[in-house]
Amino acid sequence: MTEKIEAPTVPEVRILKTADCPSLSGKATITYAISVDAGGNVYINLVSSTGAGRLNTDLIPFRDIEQILREQPKGVEIRSSTFASAYVGKSTNSKGYLLSCLLAENLVKPIPTKEYCFEACDTAAWLEQIHALAQGPSESGSDPIAKVDRKRLVSKASTRRPQPDPVVY
Repeated sequence: MTEKIEAPTVPEVRILKTADCPSLSGKATITYAISVDAGGNVYINLVSSTGAGRLNTDLIPFRDIEQILREQPKGVEIRSSTFASAYVGKSTNSKGYLLSCLLAENLVKPIPTKEYCFEACDTAAWLEQIHALAQGPSESGSDPIAKVDRKRLVSKASTRRPQPDPVVY
């Protein structure tokens, strides 16, 4: 008997913000989105890159990113490889691109004496801003939801970590 494998579910999210930032090397521009679901869970996902490398567009729960940052031992710098658990089996570029986004959002700051090394910043004020954005209309101007291209996300969705159940509006 053949076992049916189901694609992981992708939550329905409201895009609060899209932005561009330079890659860590400065050779590409990364476009990313910050979204929220009906339960108030925040997500970051890479949208595109002007560079030649591939990237993964999975929604990464911000709580996972926060956990990775919190688990980093004191005195150990944050590098793109720090985010390997967010992109298991996915493009190696995605880890560095995510770090670029975190830098652009002031969630990490560079260590001046070490190239491509960073330290975590406090996330509380940033999360407060994101939740305030969630109270207003979506970036597209429509209310209540701007939908992510779910078909594309499901086809690329990660099979290594369960995604939250989809939200029905």
